[in-house]
Amino acid sequence: ESKDNVNLKTLNLERNRLIHLPETLNEWTKLESFNVAYNRVESFPDDLTAWSNNLHTLLFDHNQMDEIPKSFSSLIELTKLSCEDNAIRNIDPAASDYWENLKYFNADNNLIRSLPVTIHKW
Repeated sequence: ESKDNVNLKTLNLERNRLIHLPETLNEWTKLESFNVAYNRVESFPDDLTAWSNNLHTLLFDHNQMDEIPKSFSSLIELTKLSCEDNAIRNIDPAASDYWENLKYFNADNNLIRSLPVTIHKW
């Protein structure tokens, strides 16, 4: 079990060829900003609760995500979420339940057919 990067606050992996993100991302409990734009990411780990208190910015533009998953519901401090140019068809109904701090949401150029009922809380 690696605990070498537990103090990491910003992680920029933009413009690589990542497809899968490791479950060990949860080890960065102090992460405030995560940029994985311009990759080939298809999904996020099922458990993102370790990021719940600190992650403010999540950028995953230009990837291959087809939904915003339920695991995003733990991102309660999120203020900026950008998922432009993916293949997102669905925002899991629970994903945005606690996004009350969200100030910026960009989902340009996706395939979203409906917005979550909790959108009024943003």
